[in-house]
Amino acid sequence: MEEAFDLLQALNTGHSGTLSTIHANSAKLAISRFITCVLQSGVDLPYRANSEQYCDALDLVLHVERRNRRRYVAELLRVFAAYEPQPDRYEYRTGLRS
Repeated sequence: MEEAFDLLQALNTGHSGTLSTIHANSAKLAISRFITCVLQSGVDLPYRANSEQYCDALDLVLHVERRNRRRYVAELLRVFAAYEPQPDRYEYRTGLRS
């Protein structure tokens, strides 16, 4: 789980072009899973700060799924730097869903 925090730190260094993978059933669930992994890393980072950093660092989340022994792009999610803490919601738009 420490790797998730390290990735969050790397995403927020100002360098462009970071790529990583995570196992989840959709792009939205990947966001939730990543934030959960960072929270479980043992680093004392408040949930809100974690969520805001993630939202600021990410532009796109691509969900790839396997069907009939092949991989397909199932969903492309564009993340906007707009985290709303009260409803615990991000602003995203789906670009592709099959």
